[in-house]
Amino acid sequence: MTRTSSTLTAVEADLVKTRSDLLLTQPMMGRLLARLDLIATDHPRCRTACTDGRSVFVDIGFWRSLRPAHRRLLLAHEVWHCA
Repeated sequence: MTRTSSTLTAVEADLVKTRSDLLLTQPMMGRLLARLDLIATDHPRCRTACTDGRSVFVDIGFWRSLRPAHRRLLLAHEVWHCA
């Protein structure tokens, strides 16, 4: 997938919205996630999602293929790698 600025901006905005949803519905998870940078990427080494303990990297195409509930689960899953 070729990354365009509008696609990147939309995914980044959706990452922030999903983090906000977790803050409201799962406060502990949301607070842990709030400490991490959310980065949308199309790097070939990140085909789904990963973390380095400081940031959560999410593949743009993979993120767009997920339903909202799975997006929340994905971010929660990545947080537990850091906790």
